[in-house]
Amino acid sequence: MTSIKRLGFLVPVFAALTIVIGSAKPASAEQCTQDLLGCYQQAATLDGFWQRTAAGLDCELNYASCVYWMF
Repeated sequence: MTSIKRLGFLVPVFAALTIVIGSAKPASAEQCTQDLLGCYQQAATLDGFWQRTAAGLDCELNYASCVYWMF
């Protein structure tokens, strides 16, 4: 019975992921790069080395995700 409850829980999650991924628009390389530059500018305004570093890494992850969905 436990596995049926887990399956019942996962079905809506997979349905939501399918809708989100299926409705995503592919981005252009130019848009991804502009978003990255804007993110870097915001990260540069933060105080503290670790805050800037974490924000910069977040920018990189967002950029990688954007470029990944182009293909």
